[in-house]
Amino acid sequence: DKSLEDSAASRVIVKATMEPETFGNAERINGTDNVYIYQYETASEAANALEYYDSLSFVEWAETDEIVETQSSSYNSDETFSYGADMLGSKYAKQYLETIDAPEINIALIDVGINFRLKSFKDTNRVIDSGINLSDTGEAGTAQADVGSPASAYHGSHITSILLDNTASNVNIIGYKAMNRDGYGTLSAVATCIQLSVEAGADIINLSLTGIGEPPSLIKEAIQDAYNNGVICVVAAGNENDDVSYYYPANMDEVYAVGAIDY
Repeated sequence: DKSLEDSAASRVIVKATMEPETFGNAERINGTDNVYIYQYETASEAANALEYYDSLSFVEWAETDEIVETQSSSYNSDETFSYGADMLGSKYAKQYLETIDAPEINIALIDVGINFRLKSFKDTNRVIDSGINLSDTGEAGTAQADVGSPASAYHGSHITSILLDNTASNVNIIGYKAMNRDGYGTLSAVATCIQLSVEAGADIINLSLTGIGEPPSLIKEAIQDAYNNGVICVVAAGNENDDVSYYYPANMDEVYAVGAIDY
């Protein structure tokens, strides 16, 4: 089997006004919105195909897939963990919100998955499994995190704990698994999860992940589409103590980039 990196480098993503004829020997993977995905055996074949697709007049853009990484977390236990509630004074906001008819808010958490088996998550109806796993680890048909894995696999549960701790009962957290047990995933998986969450009615999308440089067209258009549909995208600035302009999707105009002041 190919590694995640090799699979991404061998995958070509094309946006076109009509479906291009497949170049060479490739597996056609379902795409959406005039986006076509082709999986080749090698990166060399993908590079040749990329040149071909890019030359077609009806192709808007063509690019190979990329790897993005979730933000690191020291959270590596089977218990929930949160912080910041006291400093933020969120309990007072929660108390107020429980007294009014606040609308239901759905947060799509696109991450390494959530450990839905934790008691604190099972005891509430606010932590929801989307049933979507587009990573290369874990179980099909569920966004359950890879329990017993490296610390990175608990990142989604960490974020879920923070969201539960700092929001009122009108807020739901819906898990989408785009990243594997080691905290890595492909742009195509993340972009698809963004689109699926928008279609499912997400109000907010949480993306604690980064890539380096300018955003590739696939992720850029997925986030712009979410923005145009009124969905708020909250993304990580990155834990590098560096200029956020060097990292996507935090360097996009359509997102709220979040950093830390005392890490």
